[in-house]
Amino acid sequence: MTDVDAALATLFSDWAPDEPGGVAAVLHGDRVVARRAFGLASLEHAIPNTLSGRFHIASVTKTFVGAALAMLAHQGRLDLDADARAIIPELAVPGPITLRRLAGMTAGLRDAMEMMKLRGVWYRYPRSEADLTALALAQTEPSYPAGERYVYTNIQFNLCALAIARTVGKPFSAAVDELIFTPLGMTRTLIRDDPETMTDGLANPYIKDAGGWRRGAWAFGVSGAGGLVSDLDDLIRWNLALRDGSVNGVPIVAMTERGTLADGTPTNYGLGLGIRTWRGLTVWVHGGSLPGYKANFARVPERDLGFVLLSNREDADPYARLRRLLELTLGESVPAPPVPDTGLDAATLKALDGTFVDANSGEPLTLTRTESGLTGDKLGFALSLAPQGKGVFRDGWANADTIVRVESGPRLHVDFGGQRGVYLPANPPTLTDADRAAYAGRYVCPALATEHTVFERDGGLVVRFGPAYHEEAELPLAPLAADTFHGKTGRPGWVSQHVLRFTRAGGVVAGYRISSDRLKDIAFVRVV
Repeated sequence: MTDVDAALATLFSDWAPDEPGGVAAVLHGDRVVARRAFGLASLEHAIPNTLSGRFHIASVTKTFVGAALAMLAHQGRLDLDADARAIIPELAVPGPITLRRLAGMTAGLRDAMEMMKLRGVWYRYPRSEADLTALALAQTEPSYPAGERYVYTNIQFNLCALAIARTVGKPFSAAVDELIFTPLGMTRTLIRDDPETMTDGLANPYIKDAGGWRRGAWAFGVSGAGGLVSDLDDLIRWNLALRDGSVNGVPIVAMTERGTLADGTPTNYGLGLGIRTWRGLTVWVHGGSLPGYKANFARVPERDLGFVLLSNREDADPYARLRRLLELTLGESVPAPPVPDTGLDAATLKALDGTFVDANSGEPLTLTRTESGLTGDKLGFALSLAPQGKGVFRDGWANADTIVRVESGPRLHVDFGGQRGVYLPANPPTLTDADRAAYAGRYVCPALATEHTVFERDGGLVVRFGPAYHEEAELPLAPLAADTFHGKTGRPGWVSQHVLRFTRAGGVVAGYRISSDRLKDIAFVRVV
Protein backbone atom coordinates (compact mmCIF):
# COMPACT_ATOMS: atom_id res chain seq x y z
CA MET A 1 0.00 0.00 0.00
CA THR A 2 0.98 3.61 -0.47
CA ASP A 3 1.51 6.04 2.46
CA VAL A 4 -1.88 5.73 4.15
CA ASP A 5 -1.53 8.79 6.37
CA ALA A 6 -0.77 10.90 3.30
CA ALA A 7 -3.74 9.29 1.56
CA LEU A 8 -6.04 10.35 4.40
CA ALA A 9 -4.70 13.90 4.25
CA THR A 10 -5.32 13.98 0.49
CA LEU A 11 -8.76 12.45 0.87
CA PHE A 12 -9.96 15.26 3.14
CA SER A 13 -7.90 18.14 1.75
CA ASP A 14 -11.13 19.87 0.65
CA TRP A 15 -12.28 20.27 4.27
CA ALA A 16 -11.16 23.62 5.64
CA PRO A 17 -10.10 23.71 9.31
CA ASP A 18 -12.76 26.32 10.16
CA GLU A 19 -15.60 24.14 8.76
CA PRO A 20 -17.28 21.00 10.11
CA GLY A 21 -15.27 17.86 9.43
CA GLY A 22 -14.95 14.53 11.18
CA VAL A 23 -12.60 11.71 12.07
CA ALA A 24 -11.26 8.80 10.04
CA ALA A 25 -9.08 5.74 10.51
CA VAL A 26 -7.53 3.10 8.24
CA LEU A 27 -6.70 -0.39 9.50
CA HIS A 28 -4.33 -2.95 7.96
CA GLY A 29 -4.32 -6.33 9.59
CA ASP A 30 -4.97 -5.88 13.29
CA ARG A 31 -3.33 -2.44 13.43
CA VAL A 32 -4.52 1.11 12.93
CA VAL A 33 -2.10 2.47 10.33
CA ALA A 34 -3.54 6.00 10.14
CA ARG A 35 -6.08 8.13 11.95
CA ARG A 36 -6.90 11.81 11.71
CA ALA A 37 -9.38 14.41 12.94
CA PHE A 38 -10.60 17.23 10.70
CA GLY A 39 -12.45 20.50 11.15
CA LEU A 40 -14.72 21.69 13.92
CA ALA A 41 -17.14 19.86 16.18
CA SER A 42 -18.85 23.16 17.02
CA LEU A 43 -18.85 26.13 14.67
CA GLU A 44 -20.52 28.30 17.31
CA HIS A 45 -17.71 27.78 19.82
CA ALA A 46 -14.81 26.95 17.47
CA ILE A 47 -14.27 23.57 19.15
CA PRO A 48 -12.25 21.19 16.97
CA ASN A 49 -13.11 17.59 16.23
CA THR A 50 -10.84 15.24 18.15
CA LEU A 51 -10.06 11.54 17.85
CA SER A 52 -12.18 10.92 20.96
CA GLY A 53 -15.23 12.83 19.72
CA ARG A 54 -18.61 11.19 19.35
CA PHE A 55 -20.84 11.24 16.27
CA HIS A 56 -24.20 9.82 15.28
CA ILE A 57 -23.35 6.81 13.11
CA ALA A 58 -26.87 6.65 11.61
CA SER A 59 -27.40 3.51 9.52
CA VAL A 60 -24.05 1.99 10.48
CA THR A 61 -26.23 0.99 13.46
CA LYS A 62 -27.67 -1.70 11.20
CA THR A 63 -24.37 -3.61 11.29
CA PHE A 64 -24.85 -4.20 15.02
CA VAL A 65 -28.43 -5.34 14.48
CA GLY A 66 -27.31 -7.79 11.79
CA ALA A 67 -24.55 -9.12 14.03
CA ALA A 68 -26.90 -9.55 17.00
CA LEU A 69 -29.32 -11.52 14.81
CA ALA A 70 -26.47 -13.69 13.53
CA MET A 71 -25.30 -14.35 17.11
CA LEU A 72 -28.76 -15.21 18.43
CA ALA A 73 -29.38 -17.50 15.47
CA HIS A 74 -26.07 -19.29 16.04
CA GLN A 75 -27.02 -19.78 19.69
CA GLY A 76 -30.37 -21.25 18.62
CA ARG A 77 -32.32 -18.49 20.33
CA LEU A 78 -34.12 -17.42 17.15
CA ASP A 79 -34.61 -18.72 13.61
CA LEU A 80 -33.79 -16.28 10.82
CA ASP A 81 -35.91 -18.24 8.34
CA ALA A 82 -39.03 -18.68 10.47
CA ASP A 83 -41.98 -16.32 10.18
CA ALA A 84 -41.18 -13.18 12.18
CA ARG A 85 -44.64 -13.45 13.76
CA ALA A 86 -43.19 -16.09 16.06
CA ILE A 87 -41.61 -13.12 17.86
CA ILE A 88 -43.70 -10.20 16.56
CA PRO A 89 -47.28 -11.55 16.38
CA GLU A 90 -48.68 -8.01 15.92
CA LEU A 91 -47.32 -7.86 12.36
CA ALA A 92 -50.54 -7.48 10.34
CA VAL A 93 -49.22 -7.78 6.77
CA PRO A 94 -50.35 -11.14 5.33
CA GLY A 95 -47.98 -13.84 4.12
CA PRO A 96 -44.74 -15.16 5.63
CA ILE A 97 -42.07 -12.57 6.42
CA THR A 98 -38.85 -13.86 7.93
CA LEU A 99 -36.22 -12.07 10.00
CA ARG A 100 -33.74 -12.78 7.20
CA ARG A 101 -35.97 -10.87 4.78
CA LEU A 102 -36.33 -8.02 7.27
CA ALA A 103 -32.58 -7.77 7.85
CA GLY A 104 -31.88 -8.25 4.13
CA MET A 105 -34.15 -5.38 2.97
CA THR A 106 -36.42 -7.69 0.97
CA ALA A 107 -39.45 -7.96 3.29
CA GLY A 108 -41.52 -5.43 1.31
CA LEU A 109 -42.91 -3.53 4.29
CA ARG A 110 -43.99 0.09 4.02
CA ASP A 111 -41.34 2.37 5.49
CA ALA A 112 -42.71 4.11 8.58
CA MET A 113 -40.63 7.27 8.12
CA GLU A 114 -42.04 7.66 4.62
CA MET A 115 -45.55 7.07 5.95
CA MET A 116 -44.99 9.79 8.54
CA LYS A 117 -44.10 12.19 5.72
CA LEU A 118 -47.39 11.35 4.01
CA ARG A 119 -49.10 12.28 7.27
CA GLY A 120 -47.41 15.68 7.07
CA VAL A 121 -44.97 14.82 9.86
CA TRP A 122 -41.46 15.83 8.79
CA TYR A 123 -38.27 14.46 10.32
CA ARG A 124 -37.80 17.54 12.54
CA TYR A 125 -41.08 16.89 14.39
CA PRO A 126 -40.70 14.46 17.32
CA ARG A 127 -41.99 10.93 16.87
CA SER A 128 -40.75 8.08 19.03
CA GLU A 129 -39.55 4.67 17.90
CA ALA A 130 -42.79 3.31 19.37
CA ASP A 131 -44.80 5.67 17.13
CA LEU A 132 -42.99 4.44 14.01
CA THR A 133 -43.26 0.79 14.99
CA ALA A 134 -46.97 1.03 15.77
CA LEU A 135 -47.66 2.61 12.38
CA ALA A 136 -45.73 -0.14 10.60
CA LEU A 137 -47.37 -2.97 12.54
CA ALA A 138 -50.84 -1.59 11.75
CA GLN A 139 -50.38 -1.90 7.99
CA THR A 140 -52.35 -4.69 6.30
CA GLU A 141 -50.75 -4.22 2.86
CA PRO A 142 -47.06 -4.23 1.93
CA SER A 143 -45.29 -2.02 -0.57
CA TYR A 144 -44.62 -5.21 -2.57
CA PRO A 145 -44.66 -8.97 -1.87
CA ALA A 146 -41.86 -10.26 0.35
CA GLY A 147 -38.86 -11.34 -1.69
CA GLU A 148 -39.94 -9.62 -4.91
CA ARG A 149 -37.33 -6.86 -4.76
CA TYR A 150 -34.68 -5.19 -2.64
CA VAL A 151 -35.74 -1.79 -1.31
CA TYR A 152 -33.75 -0.09 1.44
CA THR A 153 -36.15 0.81 4.24
CA ASN A 154 -35.55 1.64 7.89
CA ILE A 155 -38.62 0.13 9.51
CA GLN A 156 -37.35 -3.38 8.82
CA PHE A 157 -34.50 -2.74 11.27
CA ASN A 158 -36.78 -1.19 13.87
CA LEU A 159 -38.62 -4.52 13.79
CA CYS A 160 -35.37 -6.49 13.90
CA ALA A 161 -34.40 -4.49 17.01
CA LEU A 162 -37.77 -5.37 18.53
CA ALA A 163 -37.15 -9.06 17.77
CA ILE A 164 -33.72 -8.87 19.42
CA ALA A 165 -35.16 -7.18 22.50
CA ARG A 166 -37.90 -9.78 22.91
CA THR A 167 -35.50 -12.67 22.35
CA VAL A 168 -32.98 -11.42 24.92
CA GLY A 169 -35.69 -10.21 27.31
CA LYS A 170 -34.26 -6.72 27.62
CA PRO A 171 -34.70 -3.37 25.82
CA PHE A 172 -32.80 -3.27 22.55
CA SER A 173 -30.13 -0.93 23.93
CA ALA A 174 -29.43 -3.30 26.84
CA ALA A 175 -29.56 -6.37 24.60
CA VAL A 176 -26.98 -5.08 22.12
CA ASP A 177 -24.83 -3.90 25.02
CA GLU A 178 -24.88 -7.41 26.48
CA LEU A 179 -24.21 -9.13 23.16
CA ILE A 180 -21.63 -6.77 21.60
CA PHE A 181 -20.63 -3.56 23.35
CA THR A 182 -19.55 -4.98 26.70
CA PRO A 183 -17.62 -7.97 25.29
CA LEU A 184 -15.74 -5.68 22.89
CA GLY A 185 -15.12 -2.91 25.43
CA MET A 186 -17.18 -0.40 23.44
CA THR A 187 -17.85 2.02 26.28
CA ARG A 188 -18.56 5.08 24.12
CA THR A 189 -21.38 3.59 22.04
CA LEU A 190 -25.03 4.04 23.03
CA ILE A 191 -28.52 4.59 21.68
CA ARG A 192 -29.49 8.25 21.39
CA ASP A 193 -33.01 8.08 20.06
CA ASP A 194 -34.12 11.65 20.68
CA PRO A 195 -32.45 15.06 20.27
CA GLU A 196 -32.89 15.91 23.95
CA THR A 197 -30.53 13.27 25.36
CA MET A 198 -27.34 14.88 26.68
CA THR A 199 -24.29 13.10 25.23
CA ASP A 200 -20.80 14.25 26.15
CA GLY A 201 -18.35 14.86 23.35
CA LEU A 202 -21.00 14.75 20.61
CA ALA A 203 -20.13 16.82 17.53
CA ASN A 204 -22.86 19.12 16.26
CA PRO A 205 -24.37 18.31 12.83
CA TYR A 206 -24.13 20.88 10.01
CA ILE A 207 -25.62 21.33 6.57
CA LYS A 208 -24.25 23.71 3.95
CA ASP A 209 -27.00 25.99 2.70
CA ALA A 210 -26.79 29.16 0.60
CA GLY A 211 -23.06 29.47 1.12
CA GLY A 212 -23.23 29.13 4.91
CA TRP A 213 -23.88 26.45 7.49
CA ARG A 214 -26.93 25.60 9.53
CA ARG A 215 -27.62 22.93 12.12
CA GLY A 216 -28.96 19.58 11.02
CA ALA A 217 -32.08 18.42 12.86
CA TRP A 218 -33.65 14.99 13.37
CA ALA A 219 -36.34 14.05 15.89
CA PHE A 220 -37.54 10.56 14.86
CA GLY A 221 -36.70 7.65 17.17
CA VAL A 222 -34.98 5.26 14.75
CA SER A 223 -33.67 2.65 17.20
CA GLY A 224 -32.00 -0.25 15.37
CA ALA A 225 -32.35 1.54 12.04
CA GLY A 226 -29.92 4.31 12.95
CA GLY A 227 -30.02 5.44 16.57
CA LEU A 228 -26.46 4.76 17.76
CA VAL A 229 -23.81 7.29 18.77
CA SER A 230 -20.17 6.13 18.80
CA ASP A 231 -16.57 7.25 18.47
CA LEU A 232 -13.57 6.26 16.38
CA ASP A 233 -11.96 3.88 18.89
CA ASP A 234 -15.18 1.93 19.43
CA LEU A 235 -15.77 1.53 15.70
CA ILE A 236 -12.16 0.42 15.27
CA ARG A 237 -12.93 -2.33 17.81
CA TRP A 238 -16.05 -3.17 15.80
CA ASN A 239 -14.08 -3.25 12.54
CA LEU A 240 -11.60 -5.70 14.09
CA ALA A 241 -14.47 -7.87 15.33
CA LEU A 242 -15.78 -8.10 11.77
CA ARG A 243 -12.23 -9.02 10.69
CA ASP A 244 -12.18 -11.82 13.28
CA GLY A 245 -15.68 -12.94 12.33
CA SER A 246 -16.93 -13.28 15.91
CA VAL A 247 -17.83 -11.49 19.13
CA ASN A 248 -16.87 -13.20 22.36
CA GLY A 249 -16.48 -16.44 20.42
CA VAL A 250 -19.92 -16.25 18.77
CA PRO A 251 -19.71 -16.12 14.93
CA ILE A 252 -21.07 -13.12 13.02
CA VAL A 253 -19.96 -14.19 9.52
CA ALA A 254 -23.60 -14.66 8.46
CA MET A 255 -23.63 -10.87 8.07
CA THR A 256 -21.40 -11.20 5.00
CA GLU A 257 -23.57 -13.72 3.12
CA ARG A 258 -25.52 -12.14 0.26
CA GLY A 259 -29.27 -12.29 0.44
CA THR A 260 -31.45 -13.45 -2.43
CA LEU A 261 -34.78 -12.46 -3.92
CA ALA A 262 -37.58 -15.02 -4.15
CA ASP A 263 -36.51 -15.83 -7.73
CA GLY A 264 -32.96 -16.59 -6.58
CA THR A 265 -31.38 -13.33 -7.76
CA PRO A 266 -28.62 -12.34 -5.31
CA THR A 267 -28.72 -8.93 -3.66
CA ASN A 268 -25.76 -6.78 -2.61
CA TYR A 269 -26.77 -6.91 1.08
CA GLY A 270 -26.29 -9.48 3.82
CA LEU A 271 -27.54 -9.10 7.40
CA GLY A 272 -27.12 -5.39 8.06
CA LEU A 273 -24.06 -5.19 5.83
CA GLY A 274 -23.63 -4.12 2.20
CA ILE A 275 -21.56 -6.42 0.00
CA ARG A 276 -20.00 -4.62 -2.97
CA THR A 277 -17.05 -5.15 -5.29
CA TRP A 278 -14.28 -2.72 -6.23
CA ARG A 279 -12.04 -3.73 -9.11
CA GLY A 280 -12.77 -7.36 -8.36
CA LEU A 281 -12.23 -7.07 -4.60
CA THR A 282 -15.05 -7.73 -2.13
CA VAL A 283 -15.98 -4.75 0.05
CA TRP A 284 -18.10 -5.18 3.17
CA VAL A 285 -19.57 -1.76 3.83
CA HIS A 286 -22.33 0.27 5.37
CA GLY A 287 -22.93 3.99 5.17
CA GLY A 288 -24.94 6.17 7.48
CA SER A 289 -26.83 9.41 6.97
CA LEU A 290 -28.81 11.75 9.20
CA PRO A 291 -29.15 15.48 8.52
CA GLY A 292 -25.65 16.81 9.19
CA TYR A 293 -24.10 13.44 10.06
CA LYS A 294 -22.44 11.01 7.64
CA ALA A 295 -20.60 7.77 8.35
CA ASN A 296 -18.87 4.90 6.58
CA PHE A 297 -17.72 1.56 7.93
CA ALA A 298 -15.92 -0.85 5.61
CA ARG A 299 -13.60 -3.81 5.24
CA VAL A 300 -11.81 -5.23 2.18
CA PRO A 301 -11.18 -8.81 3.39
CA GLU A 302 -8.87 -9.87 0.53
CA ARG A 303 -6.48 -7.05 1.45
CA ASP A 304 -7.15 -7.13 5.21
CA LEU A 305 -8.01 -3.42 5.04
CA GLY A 306 -10.50 -1.53 7.20
CA PHE A 307 -11.91 2.00 7.07
CA VAL A 308 -13.99 4.12 9.45
CA LEU A 309 -15.30 7.61 8.72
CA LEU A 310 -17.48 9.70 11.04
CA SER A 311 -18.49 13.18 9.95
CA ASN A 312 -20.57 16.11 11.14
CA ARG A 313 -21.07 17.70 7.71
CA GLU A 314 -23.83 16.85 5.27
CA ASP A 315 -21.66 16.91 2.14
CA ALA A 316 -19.15 14.30 3.36
CA ASP A 317 -20.19 11.78 0.62
CA PRO A 318 -18.79 8.78 2.54
CA TYR A 319 -19.18 6.15 -0.20
CA ALA A 320 -17.35 8.28 -2.74
CA ARG A 321 -14.57 8.93 -0.22
CA LEU A 322 -14.24 5.22 0.49
CA ARG A 323 -13.77 4.49 -3.23
CA ARG A 324 -11.28 7.35 -3.48
CA LEU A 325 -9.37 5.98 -0.49
CA LEU A 326 -9.18 2.58 -2.18
CA GLU A 327 -7.79 4.27 -5.29
CA LEU A 328 -5.20 6.14 -3.23
CA THR A 329 -4.09 3.12 -1.21
CA LEU A 330 -4.60 0.14 -3.53
CA GLY A 331 -4.81 1.69 -6.98
CA GLU A 332 -1.27 0.78 -8.03
CA SER A 333 -1.74 -2.88 -7.15
CA VAL A 334 -5.32 -3.14 -8.41
CA PRO A 335 -5.48 -1.19 -11.68
CA ALA A 336 -8.85 -0.08 -13.00
CA PRO A 337 -10.24 -2.43 -15.66
CA PRO A 338 -10.75 -1.00 -19.14
CA VAL A 339 -14.10 0.70 -19.65
CA PRO A 340 -16.11 -1.05 -22.37
CA ASP A 341 -17.56 0.94 -25.23
CA THR A 342 -21.23 1.69 -24.72
CA GLY A 343 -22.14 -0.04 -27.96
CA LEU A 344 -24.56 2.78 -28.77
CA ASP A 345 -24.52 5.22 -31.65
CA ALA A 346 -24.09 8.94 -31.04
CA ALA A 347 -27.76 9.78 -31.58
CA THR A 348 -28.93 7.21 -29.02
CA LEU A 349 -26.33 8.38 -26.49
CA LYS A 350 -27.45 11.98 -26.92
CA ALA A 351 -31.08 10.95 -26.43
CA LEU A 352 -30.23 9.47 -23.02
CA ASP A 353 -29.98 12.96 -21.55
CA GLY A 354 -33.40 13.54 -20.04
CA THR A 355 -36.26 12.05 -18.03
CA PHE A 356 -37.81 8.65 -18.65
CA VAL A 357 -40.99 7.22 -17.11
CA ASP A 358 -42.02 3.66 -16.27
CA ALA A 359 -45.45 3.10 -17.77
CA ASN A 360 -46.50 0.76 -14.94
CA SER A 361 -45.22 2.48 -11.80
CA GLY A 362 -45.16 6.04 -13.18
CA GLU A 363 -41.75 6.51 -11.55
CA PRO A 364 -39.31 8.83 -13.33
CA LEU A 365 -35.63 8.17 -14.02
CA THR A 366 -33.57 11.21 -15.01
CA LEU A 367 -30.27 10.50 -16.80
CA THR A 368 -27.31 12.73 -17.58
CA ARG A 369 -24.37 11.72 -19.76
CA THR A 370 -20.87 12.00 -18.34
CA GLU A 371 -17.40 11.22 -19.66
CA SER A 372 -17.45 7.85 -17.90
CA GLY A 373 -21.07 6.83 -18.46
CA LEU A 374 -24.35 8.10 -17.00
CA THR A 375 -25.50 9.61 -13.75
CA GLY A 376 -29.10 9.12 -12.73
CA ASP A 377 -31.77 10.15 -10.27
CA LYS A 378 -34.62 7.80 -9.41
CA LEU A 379 -36.95 9.55 -6.96
CA GLY A 380 -33.94 11.02 -5.17
CA PHE A 381 -31.83 7.87 -5.36
CA ALA A 382 -28.53 8.87 -6.98
CA LEU A 383 -27.01 6.49 -9.54
CA SER A 384 -23.62 6.32 -11.24
CA LEU A 385 -24.06 4.00 -14.21
CA ALA A 386 -20.92 2.63 -15.86
CA PRO A 387 -21.03 1.16 -19.38
CA GLN A 388 -20.81 -2.63 -19.61
CA GLY A 389 -20.94 -2.85 -23.42
CA LYS A 390 -23.81 -3.69 -25.79
CA GLY A 391 -25.98 -0.83 -24.51
CA VAL A 392 -25.89 -1.97 -20.87
CA PHE A 393 -25.03 0.29 -17.90
CA ARG A 394 -24.66 -0.79 -14.26
CA ASP A 395 -24.32 0.73 -10.81
CA GLY A 396 -23.11 -1.89 -8.35
CA TRP A 397 -22.35 0.55 -5.53
CA ALA A 398 -25.83 1.90 -4.94
CA ASN A 399 -27.97 0.37 -2.19
CA ALA A 400 -29.70 -1.63 -4.91
CA ASP A 401 -27.84 -3.17 -7.83
CA THR A 402 -29.11 -1.27 -10.87
CA ILE A 403 -28.90 -2.35 -14.50
CA VAL A 404 -30.12 -0.25 -17.42
CA ARG A 405 -30.32 -1.85 -20.88
CA VAL A 406 -30.84 0.62 -23.71
CA GLU A 407 -32.81 -0.18 -26.86
CA SER A 408 -33.46 2.11 -29.80
CA GLY A 409 -36.05 4.77 -29.22
CA PRO A 410 -34.51 5.06 -26.68
CA ARG A 411 -36.34 2.49 -24.61
CA LEU A 412 -34.83 1.54 -21.24
CA HIS A 413 -35.17 -1.81 -19.52
CA VAL A 414 -34.37 -1.07 -15.87
CA ASP A 415 -33.73 -3.54 -13.05
CA PHE A 416 -33.50 -1.62 -9.80
CA GLY A 417 -32.84 -4.27 -7.16
CA GLY A 418 -35.61 -6.45 -8.57
CA GLN A 419 -37.98 -3.57 -9.33
CA ARG A 420 -38.16 -4.06 -13.08
CA GLY A 421 -39.78 -1.84 -15.68
CA VAL A 422 -39.64 -0.39 -19.16
CA TYR A 423 -38.95 3.34 -19.23
CA LEU A 424 -39.83 5.62 -22.15
CA PRO A 425 -38.99 9.31 -22.67
CA ALA A 426 -41.26 11.54 -20.62
CA ASN A 427 -43.95 13.29 -22.63
CA PRO A 428 -45.70 15.51 -20.08
CA PRO A 429 -49.13 16.79 -21.09
CA THR A 430 -50.04 20.47 -20.97
CA LEU A 431 -52.71 20.99 -18.34
CA THR A 432 -55.68 23.28 -18.82
CA ASP A 433 -57.59 25.06 -16.08
CA ALA A 434 -60.25 22.36 -16.40
CA ASP A 435 -57.65 19.62 -15.99
CA ARG A 436 -56.30 21.16 -12.80
CA ALA A 437 -59.81 21.65 -11.43
CA ALA A 438 -60.54 17.98 -12.10
CA TYR A 439 -57.72 16.89 -9.78
CA ALA A 440 -58.39 19.38 -6.99
CA GLY A 441 -60.06 18.01 -3.89
CA ARG A 442 -59.64 16.22 -0.56
CA TYR A 443 -58.32 12.66 -0.44
CA VAL A 444 -58.21 10.28 2.52
CA CYS A 445 -56.10 7.24 3.39
CA PRO A 446 -57.57 4.95 6.08
CA ALA A 447 -54.32 2.94 6.25
CA LEU A 448 -52.44 6.04 7.43
CA ALA A 449 -55.37 7.71 9.21
CA THR A 450 -54.65 10.91 7.32
CA GLU A 451 -55.83 13.11 4.47
CA HIS A 452 -54.31 15.09 1.62
CA THR A 453 -55.56 18.16 -0.21
CA VAL A 454 -54.83 18.78 -3.89
CA PHE A 455 -55.30 22.39 -4.97
CA GLU A 456 -54.39 24.89 -7.69
CA ARG A 457 -51.72 27.53 -7.13
CA ASP A 458 -50.16 29.92 -9.65
CA GLY A 459 -51.20 27.82 -12.64
CA GLY A 460 -49.95 24.57 -11.13
CA LEU A 461 -51.03 21.82 -8.75
CA VAL A 462 -49.91 21.26 -5.16
CA VAL A 463 -50.67 18.40 -2.77
CA ARG A 464 -50.62 19.11 0.95
CA PHE A 465 -49.74 16.15 3.18
CA GLY A 466 -51.83 15.84 6.34
CA PRO A 467 -54.59 18.05 7.71
CA ALA A 468 -52.25 20.54 9.44
CA TYR A 469 -50.59 23.28 7.44
CA HIS A 470 -46.87 23.75 7.19
CA GLU A 471 -44.84 24.60 4.12
CA GLU A 472 -42.59 21.54 4.19
CA ALA A 473 -45.65 19.32 3.82
CA GLU A 474 -46.57 20.85 0.46
CA LEU A 475 -45.51 19.02 -2.68
CA PRO A 476 -45.66 21.00 -5.95
CA LEU A 477 -46.65 18.66 -8.78
CA ALA A 478 -45.28 18.54 -12.32
CA PRO A 479 -46.99 16.36 -14.95
CA LEU A 480 -45.01 13.36 -16.24
CA ALA A 481 -47.67 11.56 -18.26
CA ALA A 482 -51.45 11.27 -18.40
CA ASP A 483 -52.74 11.33 -14.78
CA THR A 484 -49.15 10.96 -13.50
CA PHE A 485 -47.25 13.65 -11.57
CA HIS A 486 -43.85 14.04 -9.95
CA GLY A 487 -43.04 16.25 -6.98
CA LYS A 488 -39.98 17.29 -4.98
CA THR A 489 -39.97 19.07 -1.65
CA GLY A 490 -37.87 19.57 1.47
CA ARG A 491 -34.67 21.46 2.18
CA PRO A 492 -30.93 20.78 2.00
CA GLY A 493 -30.17 17.71 4.06
CA TRP A 494 -33.47 15.93 3.45
CA VAL A 495 -35.22 16.34 0.12
CA SER A 496 -38.18 14.08 -0.70
CA GLN A 497 -39.54 13.03 -4.07
CA HIS A 498 -42.85 11.35 -4.83
CA VAL A 499 -44.87 10.21 -7.82
CA LEU A 500 -48.68 10.37 -7.87
CA ARG A 501 -50.80 8.30 -10.26
CA PHE A 502 -54.43 9.40 -10.29
CA THR A 503 -57.17 6.86 -10.91
CA ARG A 504 -60.55 7.46 -12.52
CA ALA A 505 -64.03 5.98 -12.27
CA GLY A 506 -66.42 6.79 -15.08
CA GLY A 507 -63.94 9.38 -16.33
CA VAL A 508 -63.92 11.23 -13.02
CA VAL A 509 -60.81 11.44 -10.81
CA ALA A 510 -61.49 9.04 -7.92
CA GLY A 511 -58.17 8.84 -6.08
CA TYR A 512 -54.47 8.27 -6.49
CA ARG A 513 -51.58 6.07 -5.48
CA ILE A 514 -48.42 7.70 -4.20
CA SER A 515 -44.90 6.26 -4.13
CA SER A 516 -41.40 7.30 -3.10
CA ASP A 517 -38.06 5.54 -3.29
CA ARG A 518 -38.79 3.60 -0.09
CA LEU A 519 -42.58 3.32 -0.14
CA LYS A 520 -44.83 2.08 -2.94
CA ASP A 521 -48.47 2.55 -3.94
CA ILE A 522 -50.21 3.97 -0.87
CA ALA A 523 -53.84 4.48 -1.94
CA PHE A 524 -55.78 7.71 -1.31
CA VAL A 525 -59.51 7.97 -2.10
CA ARG A 526 -61.19 11.20 -3.10
CA VAL A 527 -63.96 12.36 -0.77
CA VAL A 528 -64.59 15.91 -2.08
